[in-house]
Amino acid sequence: MLHKVAAIALLLAILPFSLSAKIPDLYGPSGVRAQAVRQGSLGSCYFHSAIAAIAATEPEALKRAIEPGKQGQWKVRFADGKTENVYLDDVQYARNSGFDRSEGLWVSILFRAYAQRIMREGLLEAVKASDFPVVIKSSGISFFSTNDLLLLVYDRAVRATVSQEGDINQKLLATNLDKEMAAVSIPADTRKMLLHMLDSKGYFNALAAKIETNGELFGAYRAIGQGGLPEEVLAAFTGKANGVNVNSSSQFVAALSRAQQSHLAITASTGSGLAPRLLGLFRSLGAGKDWYVESHAYTILSFNVDQKTVTLRNPWGDHPDPEGIFTIPLDTFTSVYERIAFSEAVILQ
Repeated sequence: MLHKVAAIALLLAILPFSLSAKIPDLYGPSGVRAQAVRQGSLGSCYFHSAIAAIAATEPEALKRAIEPGKQGQWKVRFADGKTENVYLDDVQYARNSGFDRSEGLWVSILFRAYAQRIMREGLLEAVKASDFPVVIKSSGISFFSTNDLLLLVYDRAVRATVSQEGDINQKLLATNLDKEMAAVSIPADTRKMLLHMLDSKGYFNALAAKIETNGELFGAYRAIGQGGLPEEVLAAFTGKANGVNVNSSSQFVAALSRAQQSHLAITASTGSGLAPRLLGLFRSLGAGKDWYVESHAYTILSFNVDQKTVTLRNPWGDHPDPEGIFTIPLDTFTSVYERIAFSEAVILQ
């Protein structure tokens, strides 16, 4: 079944775009730096804060990750060697939809590549969870691992289906999937065969679970399951990541200090539900107005051990100041933030 699809796919153009259209500057006026990263309208703070953290510490790693291809196409290579081909139409969609406001295209390209990586993982998990015969599962895993066409078809169908909570409706997904396949000239009988996959026991549930926990990658406007996601982004682009819960112990302070001394990319995430009285107190402690956002991820730019202060950047890029940068006392930091993530393991002593 899937070998037939693969043969058809090889004869199709992935997605047309105007070769005459001018492609915006890849790196923008500032190049790869934290201040160039600006989150858009999605709940993607975990991604943008992590990319800004890597840009502040390992900018060359992000430059190496993007390999220019033919006009309007890039190959993004992740730290584990896996790659995703990113197409101009999808980058422009992310930009035009306000999903990314960063300078240049490099962040949007990395964002699209990461979304495609998650989508591919979701398809592979769905095939493995299905009740297909073993031979079909093997063919499906091989096909979805190496082919872009159906990956992009699924991706675009999901982005037109996902709700603000990250949920997708099976019937609506099938409708959109059929439309997207028709747009790239997949024959009707093949479309019918592929749509039947959604009805396989276990397939849709596995795919929906992956999308729900990463809904913001496809257009959901509310952050879903922030949890360890900054760590996953850091690991995807640097190869290794870890994290610790924030507290006021000397062990945590030492871990934060070692992470900075090792020049690691570091993010910090807030929780939710702070009492209004305490929140008002935190906002008044030397960081200016409106620096705190609950359930949000930030980039840690520096930690001053002697002065016991932490300098952070909001990936919105304009909150609380035009660069989104602010400094708070360490005591305030440990009272407000719940977890830090860093680009490789810091051994706790």
